[in-house]
Amino acid sequence: MDAPFVSGAGDAPRLTSSIVVALYDRDSGRALHVHTVHVHEGARPVETSEAVEQAQRHAQTLGHDIDGLGIAVSTEARHVALPHRIDPRTGAFEPAEPPRRAE
Repeated sequence: MDAPFVSGAGDAPRLTSSIVVALYDRDSGRALHVHTVHVHEGARPVETSEAVEQAQRHAQTLGHDIDGLGIAVSTEARHVALPHRIDPRTGAFEPAEPPRRAE
């Protein structure tokens, strides 16, 4: 798997897959919680449904109300490495401007 946005050190097993789950506001497309699962060579496979369940559980643990949020899934590591939003019409990840710092 080519994963230019994922780095590691040492003699770690090769990355075989990634799943990025975004829970987002259906009106604005703003991602309110992003969960990433990386699977390495020799590890058990993770199904998309398991990654979504983990994302929802972790979001709730952090205090997010997940009722009514949209769910977008990607297998591209760049979708977690760079700012993205979700197009509310298509559910697709699209580049977003990073939040601006207050001066």
